[in-house]
Amino acid sequence: MKGGAFRTPCLRRCWTKFYRASAICPLPPELPEDKSQFPKLLCLDMNMWVQLGRVALNRSLDTGVLQALEAIREARDSSRLVVPMTWDNINEAALGSNPERRLRFAEFLVRESANLSLRSANRLRGLQLLRALSARGFKVTPSEPLLRRYLVGRGIDLAMVGGPIVFMDLPREFSAVIDAVSAQPEMSVEFIAHHALAPGNRQQTHTSEQDLVELLAKVRKKGAEQNSDQRHLDEIRNLFTYGDGAEQYRAVLRDAGVPIPDFERFLEDGAAAVDLAAAVPYIDVGLTMIERRDRNLQQPIRPSDVRDLPFYQLTIPYANIIAGERAWTHIAKAAGLDAKYGTTMISSLAELPDVLREQGCCG
Repeated sequence: MKGGAFRTPCLRRCWTKFYRASAICPLPPELPEDKSQFPKLLCLDMNMWVQLGRVALNRSLDTGVLQALEAIREARDSSRLVVPMTWDNINEAALGSNPERRLRFAEFLVRESANLSLRSANRLRGLQLLRALSARGFKVTPSEPLLRRYLVGRGIDLAMVGGPIVFMDLPREFSAVIDAVSAQPEMSVEFIAHHALAPGNRQQTHTSEQDLVELLAKVRKKGAEQNSDQRHLDEIRNLFTYGDGAEQYRAVLRDAGVPIPDFERFLEDGAAAVDLAAAVPYIDVGLTMIERRDRNLQQPIRPSDVRDLPFYQLTIPYANIIAGERAWTHIAKAAGLDAKYGTTMISSLAELPDVLREQGCCG
């Protein structure tokens, strides 16, 4: 629709803003379904972003990290690499207590990611479940296909809610304006620095993480009293029975026309439940890493684990390269998840330039 089609000055002004915003907000890159093609996807956990930020903001002289930052920029600028923010990155950046540092880091994060974000895990894991059920004879009507090319978006709406924020009572033309404006880098910085977490919620987040640590410790203790197969099956069934995650899965099933009683009967077959969990990457990665970690009862469960694990559950199935925390990287590789999903995993940024060259992302 052309601007002249609008009959009021207000709508014409909105349409003009939409065009201007679109002109400086190009469409996000599409990831190929085949991981061997370009662009490649690099995901960084928060520790890696912090190291890069310290170098970029002249707070560190670490040569290895500087070389990694230069290699990332070269590969990104050649359109052979995408380095999006994840919701876990955004959420952790918002936890900083110093407003000025939080703003500087938000500007760095948005700039170096080219204001791209990776799709919300909540949306992806639901689509993964529906695809797995469809392959096992369930009739499902997913709202959209699960395709790798839809994983990356401009701005942070995709990471926050899985897609554009829908305003039900607004005309489509106004929604288009809002979508374009919300995808601007300035909006992403503003949200991360000032709105992602209200000041009172920062302490609440830390308290919630400590509560989860205590819960995970109880789960580990109970699991140590079971054989590994029984614990694995119990964990799978619990995922679909208790807590917010279970309700989210059930909402996805209802929306896709899957009768909940039929799904519950399906889970009663232990072999079928285990097979289903292995076919849902988010669940497969999460359970594999937790169960592998808990083989060592002396390894502490830390508050940061509550943030780290969802990052790996989201990224391992889709990324070409992950630079992440040493302990979790070791656990994932020891469990064979890197080989299973074709993902290169490193725990030091000093390794990154060589890995990018090996994958053809830079010279």
